[in-house]
Amino acid sequence: MRFLWFFLLATFIGHIHADSKPLVLGVIPYVTTSKIITHNNIVRKHLNNTTDFDISLVSAKNLKTYIKNMKEYKYDIILSAPHLARYAQKNYHYQPIVVSDHTISGVYITKRSSSISSIPDLNGKVVSLISPKSIIHQMVLKQARESGLDPHKDMKIKVVKTFNNALYDVINGYSHATVTGIKIWKELPSKVKKDLKQFAKTDPTTGFILLAKPDISKETISAIQTSLLAFNQKSYAKKYLFNGFKLITDKDMESLDLFAKTFE
Repeated sequence: MRFLWFFLLATFIGHIHADSKPLVLGVIPYVTTSKIITHNNIVRKHLNNTTDFDISLVSAKNLKTYIKNMKEYKYDIILSAPHLARYAQKNYHYQPIVVSDHTISGVYITKRSSSISSIPDLNGKVVSLISPKSIIHQMVLKQARESGLDPHKDMKIKVVKTFNNALYDVINGYSHATVTGIKIWKELPSKVKKDLKQFAKTDPTTGFILLAKPDISKETISAIQTSLLAFNQKSYAKKYLFNGFKLITDKDMESLDLFAKTFE
């Protein structure tokens, strides 16, 4: 009788697993893979607990590999920076699901003793920025043009690997200014921050966007969408760095066209 009970239990569990639909969620490598998995695991668990899907969470060793995998549809779902999301939608027919409930913007930083006080003051100056593929970099180029500067002629852009590298370029006198993330600026130790000042901000843009590859059904997209809109009401959602999720509009996606061109 005990053997029969275990057999029935194993069969039941097997049916649950068999009925689960495996999906791979690929997250853009915005930090190290281990941090990405730790940070986004709360979303994966929520989806697995509230839908019929068995979602696995992966990233890539670098942006180039991530984009290659995205183009080859190795991810069923992607959580991507907004401009890459728009590129994926326009060129590879990925389907938007939701957007994270936060905005992306950057702050312009220089030494406290510097005479720089506005974007036009960057004329003739060295500005440290992270990768040209990053949306912060693209936002800076746009704002420079709007301020009457040709960013490739009137500014000398020094490309660095990380926001921290860019900040320490300013601190050590290797560049006159940089643009970093708001969170990084807020959390910068006071002993470092005291010698720096913020003199401008970029315009905000949309947060990270979740999309499904073209062959994912509308029913699956609807189920994921419903689950993630309900995520915001959960107590554990407060631990999520990107706040939560909301619907994304066609207008939101179209606003990213200029930035998406960097991937073409």
